[in-house]
Amino acid sequence: MLLQVPLDQGYLRMRVDPQLTVTSNWTIDVSDVRIVKVSNIFLAASKRDIKEFFSFSGDIQYIELRSEFERSQIAYVTFKESQGADTAMLLSGATIADLCVSITPVEDYQLPPEAYKEILVNLTP
Repeated sequence: MLLQVPLDQGYLRMRVDPQLTVTSNWTIDVSDVRIVKVSNIFLAASKRDIKEFFSFSGDIQYIELRSEFERSQIAYVTFKESQGADTAMLLSGATIADLCVSITPVEDYQLPPEAYKEILVNLTP
C-alpha cells in the first residue's frame, strides 16, 4: 500500500505494509461451581445411590439429601473439583431409582455444619 501525504513542497511518500493482526475474541468459560442440585430423586434413593450414580463424574466431598415433595427429594452434591460438577450436569435427564432427574449448578449453597466434619475425616489419611 502506498500512502501519500501532501506537504508544502511536494508529497511525502511512504510505503506501508499492512500487518496481519490476529486477535482472539473467545474465551474458555470454565466454571468454578463445585456443587450441583439434583431434583426429582425417588424417596427411597439413598446417599449411596447418588454416590454410585455420580461415581464417574469426579470425587464427591459431600451429599446432602432433602425432602422435596411427597414422592421425591433433592440432593446437593459437592464435588472436590469444578470439573466433577461440570461432568455431572451432563447427566441431567438420566434416571436414578426409576425417576428422571434434573441436574443444575448451584452457587449460593451453604454446606451444613456436619459436612465440614465429614470432609475433614475424608481428608485425613
